[in-house]
Amino acid sequence: MNIFVSEAELIGGEALQPGDEIAIFDGEYCVGTKILTEPINPSQPLLIVASANNPGTPEIDGFTPGNIINYKFWLSAIAEEISDYSVFYEIGSDTFVANGSVQVRFNSILPVELISFTADLLENQIMLSWQTATEINNFGFEVERSIDNNDWIKIAFVEGYGNSNSIQNYTYLDKNLNGGTNFKYRLKQFDTNGSYSFSEIIEIVMVPGIFSLYQNYPNPFNPVTKIRYELASKSEVSIRLYDILGSEVLLLLNEEKEPGIYELEFDAKQLSSGTYIYQMIANNFIETKKMVLLK
Repeated sequence: MNIFVSEAELIGGEALQPGDEIAIFDGEYCVGTKILTEPINPSQPLLIVASANNPGTPEIDGFTPGNIINYKFWLSAIAEEISDYSVFYEIGSDTFVANGSVQVRFNSILPVELISFTADLLENQIMLSWQTATEINNFGFEVERSIDNNDWIKIAFVEGYGNSNSIQNYTYLDKNLNGGTNFKYRLKQFDTNGSYSFSEIIEIVMVPGIFSLYQNYPNPFNPVTKIRYELASKSEVSIRLYDILGSEVLLLLNEEKEPGIYELEFDAKQLSSGTYIYQMIANNFIETKKMVLLK
């Protein structure tokens, strides 16, 4: 659990000094300590990471919602406890004041506090952005995508900052949109110990405004290439391959498709090197492009 000390002063008004140690106890067990290197700044609270209340019985966790937690603060500068109090912990964030001497804010039981996760459409790409308020042992984020309610697939991994008590910003640009119009995303956050948790799901709908046929890539190729195309409405779509003399070589696609962005993978291992022409017909749209096979 993350514990943020946002204000602390000795009884009588004297400020804490660098070198003072704040130790947090649950009963007789010390669950977290921090030696000050500078005075506590209320706008940038001191972060102390606290573990389970009893290291000998890790299944008993004083931070579990519904439990009573009891803490003392030990200051090495005066060698005495300046605070002793109990609080019924439920969930979320709150502020508790103990005897007017130390103020502590309990802020999220999660090791990584995600405060935003958004998606923005940039032409034919989607920009994902997210922010964390705090991070404890954050290994990083897997970015997962689902298209038109199909299975979730991993599309990227973004490394985390590890440990941080300030806002961190992350972005990922999804350039490979194909296979539909409804794109869903979620983050799978991994701790350094291998445990993980999922973010909320965000969704963006992307419907092309025009019909388009793109240049295959790579080009030239050997022997596999991809053909990308867009449909503005539900259509009967055909893509045919011709040789340089105009004779049909292969029918690559002939089916009805919903509006959206698609990508066709073409393996030309059975063809000879040379220049070929591919043509797409969808409703009243017709477009032709060239591709070069080099073996």
